[in-house]
Amino acid sequence: MLDLLGNLKTAQPIAWPLLSLLIGLAGSLHCVGMCGGLVVNSTKNLKENLSYQIGRLVSYSLISFFLFFLGQTLATRYINSLASLGIAFFSLWLIYLGLSSFFKFKKIKSILSHVQARLYRTSFALTGNKKSFSIGFLSILLPCGFLYSFLVVVVLAPNIVVAMTSLLAFWIGTLPGLLASAWMLEKIFHPIRKKFPKVIPLLLILMGVYSLSLRVSSLLLNSNTCH
Repeated sequence: MLDLLGNLKTAQPIAWPLLSLLIGLAGSLHCVGMCGGLVVNSTKNLKENLSYQIGRLVSYSLISFFLFFLGQTLATRYINSLASLGIAFFSLWLIYLGLSSFFKFKKIKSILSHVQARLYRTSFALTGNKKSFSIGFLSILLPCGFLYSFLVVVVLAPNIVVAMTSLLAFWIGTLPGLLASAWMLEKIFHPIRKKFPKVIPLLLILMGVYSLSLRVSSLLLNSNTCH
């Protein structure tokens, strides 16, 4: 998954949507672990689940559209740094998620967290598709390193059409896991956490460390090559 993120920046425009779809599929388990509980608590049937997913797509599209035009001026000068930043951010996020199961990190309350809580309270007060759509729309406020890393890399797309098409493909890739989140949480995630509570956190840490080590090795190799 992290290798696919790194490959996006050098891929041909026609390959961007396919790679984005694969990234979404590869990260769908992460999506279930991160957002599955929110999906289960905010939807009661398939129609409301689809409404939640459409809300996600709308908010992802808006932020991607904004970031693309904002990031194009930076991308032309710092294209390699942006891609590496996205991958490094996600690697560190994996390590953080893993370590948070072993250590209690102090949560820092801020104005943003209060605004976020108020928005979610307002959304949960709604009913039916309005509720599920609004919560799906607000899901972009969740601290998801996987999503944010992808959005950072999307600004490197050759043009806005490729960027938005890739975003749609990424969203489609995440759908299977989130549509089946209730089943996956009950049959897969909860049993594993119950029997092997530290396995998933350890795997997250190992994945993050492995990815970071590859990125550092690549930077060191390029630095030695330049000299």
